[in-house]
Amino acid sequence: MLHSKQTTYNFYDYFIILIIASTIIGTAQIGLISHTFVAGLLCLPLALLEVASSFKAGKIRPIVLFMVIWILYALISIVWAPKHEHLLREIWNLLWNIIIFIGLYHASKKANTASQSFLMGWRVLICLTLCIAAWEILTDSHLPGVGDFNEDSEIATIDGGLERRIFAAVTYKNLNSYVTLLCMALPFLVYGISILQKKWVSVLVIIGSCCVLFVNASRGGLMCLVIDCIILAIFYRKFQFSNKKLVTFFVVVLLFIFIVLFGLSIASQAIGRLSSYGVEDLMSDAGRWDVWKMGVEFCVDSLGFGCGVGSMQPMYASTGFWLHYSHNFVVEFIMQYGIWLFIPFGMMLWKNWRHMIKADNTSQNVLGWMLLLSFIPLAIIDDTYLVHAFVWIWLVTQFAITNSLENK
Repeated sequence: MLHSKQTTYNFYDYFIILIIASTIIGTAQIGLISHTFVAGLLCLPLALLEVASSFKAGKIRPIVLFMVIWILYALISIVWAPKHEHLLREIWNLLWNIIIFIGLYHASKKANTASQSFLMGWRVLICLTLCIAAWEILTDSHLPGVGDFNEDSEIATIDGGLERRIFAAVTYKNLNSYVTLLCMALPFLVYGISILQKKWVSVLVIIGSCCVLFVNASRGGLMCLVIDCIILAIFYRKFQFSNKKLVTFFVVVLLFIFIVLFGLSIASQAIGRLSSYGVEDLMSDAGRWDVWKMGVEFCVDSLGFGCGVGSMQPMYASTGFWLHYSHNFVVEFIMQYGIWLFIPFGMMLWKNWRHMIKADNTSQNVLGWMLLLSFIPLAIIDDTYLVHAFVWIWLVTQFAITNSLENK
C-alpha cells in the first residue's frame, strides 16, 4: 500500500474538493436554480477553457469530445423527443451536469495532486452526509422539503404487516439515492486509505457508510457492500502498512460494538425488507423487469438512436404502466440517447477499469475491481441516475484518476 506524502494543494485542488463537497446540497431546488446549476456555473469557465484549448491545440481528449457530442446530440434529439412540460428542465440539467464533468476534468489536469483532491472531496462529502444520516437514524426525523419520504417510512414485516422504518436519505430525494451515493463513494474511500493523510478518518467514514447501508437495507446497496468487502478481503493480505495488526483489531472491535448495539434491530429490518419480495425479485421490485424490457424495446424501435432527451417518463407514461422510471442506469441511457452513444461511453469506462486492474499497485487493483464488479448492482438501485450531479462526479473521478495514473 502506498504511503501518503505531504500534500500541497493549489487553487484547482481546492476547487475540486469544493465542488464535490457541495453536493451535500442534494436535490433542493427553486425553479431551475439547483446545486447542479450553481456548481455548473462555477465550472463553466474551466469547461470552456478545456474545450477551447483542446480544439485549438488539435488534440482533444476522447472523453471531452464525447461529452461535447453528447450535449449536441441531446439538443438535436429535441426534434423527435416527446414534448412534455419538463423537457426544458431535462435539457437544462443535462447541460450543467456535462459542464460540471468537463470543468472538473480540466481542473484535474491543472491540480497538483488530482487523485488526492478527488478522493478528499469524496471523503469530505460523505463525512457531511453521515452527520445528517446519524441525526435521522437516532431521532427518526428527516429534513423538510427535500423529498417525499412517505414511500420509505413503512416496511413490510415477515408476517405481512407493516412497521415504522428507520432510514437515512440526507438531502437526497429518497433513501435509494443516498444509498447510490454511498455505494459510488465506497471504492474511492477505500482507495483513499492508501494515499490520503489521516487514514483513520477514511476508516471511520467507511465504517459509518457501511452502518448506514445496513440501516437503509437496500438490496442493491447491500450487494455492492458485499462485493466490495469480498474484493478487499481477497487483496487485504497484499497490503503493507504500519500498525496493520492494530488497525485490523480496531476495525474489528468497532464492528463488534456496532453489531452488539444495533445488529438485532438492523437484521430484523433487513430480513423484513428482503423477505417481502420473492426470490425471483431479489434484484428488482415487482415491475422492474417490465420497465427494463420496455426501455430496451424503446431503444430498438428507435433503431438504436434513442427516444430523445428527457423521454424516459413520457415514454413510460404512454404505455399506461404504473412505473415511469427505468430503475437502471444502462436502460435509462440507451432509451434516451441510444445504443450508438452508449457503446463508446461503455468502452471508455471499461478502459478505465481495465487500466486500474492491470496496474502494478494493489490499491489501484482494488479500486478497479470494486468499480467494475459493483457496477451491476449499483446500476439498479435508484429510479433515475443521470439527473444527479453526484453520478457525473463519480464518472469524472474515474477518468481523472486514470488520467493522473497514465501521466505518472
